[in-house]
Amino acid sequence: MIVNERLAALYFGGQNPINHQIRLVIDSPGAPNAGWLTIIGVVPNVRQRLNNNATPDNNTGSDQPDAVAYIPHREDSSASRGMALLARTRSDPGRATQALREAIRTLDPDMALFNVRTLDSLLEQQRWAQRVFGTMFTAFAAIALLLAAVGLYGVTAYSVSQHTREIGIRMVLGAPPARVVGLFLRRGFIQLAVGLTIGLAGAIAVGRLLQSVLIATSAYDPVTLISIVGLLTVVGVLACVWPARRATRLDPVVALRHE
Repeated sequence: MIVNERLAALYFGGQNPINHQIRLVIDSPGAPNAGWLTIIGVVPNVRQRLNNNATPDNNTGSDQPDAVAYIPHREDSSASRGMALLARTRSDPGRATQALREAIRTLDPDMALFNVRTLDSLLEQQRWAQRVFGTMFTAFAAIALLLAAVGLYGVTAYSVSQHTREIGIRMVLGAPPARVVGLFLRRGFIQLAVGLTIGLAGAIAVGRLLQSVLIATSAYDPVTLISIVGLLTVVGVLACVWPARRATRLDPVVALRHE
């Protein structure tokens, strides 16, 4: 048999598995078990399935592929009667298919080659649900982020504009415009920090629910979270600075009469 690197690392550690003998046991009552087979080679890991329950690696935290042993077809009594042939080619898939048909016909004229597809088309067919839901989630997330940014700006700007009279009083008492703007900026930062903390906690909680439908990625992408926090921070700063600066440019008498 030939084993992948995951199986070699899992059961042999740092030893060379070549020429060792192992036996595969089928964990099912009454199922026939294969005999002892000799390991003749080690190949790189290839993901055999969408394994969402794979064991995380302690070093990287990412999911590891399955431990796989490749057994000759004659030695596997439980193998199905059908086979899938994978071929890599640099030429046109149509020409490669014709060449494969001729090669198989040379080996056995009664053997049929059917359901020929490229790997890209096969993956596209198997992952159409993930692609559809991924596109939907992306669109909904973009709309939600836009609404959150607009809402944050509107509420914060309205709150600052309600303090125009206070800004006028501070200006009359001699407060410089930069200090007045900084005061409202600090107030806005406190509210923004509370909101972002609650939002990040909610994002982490929802991420745990979505972790089961994600493949080879994490729900806690730091780049995404940092980008959203940065965008909302910029929106919050603009919502505080713009109305406050506009109020500081008013005539103090006009600002004091502002309702």
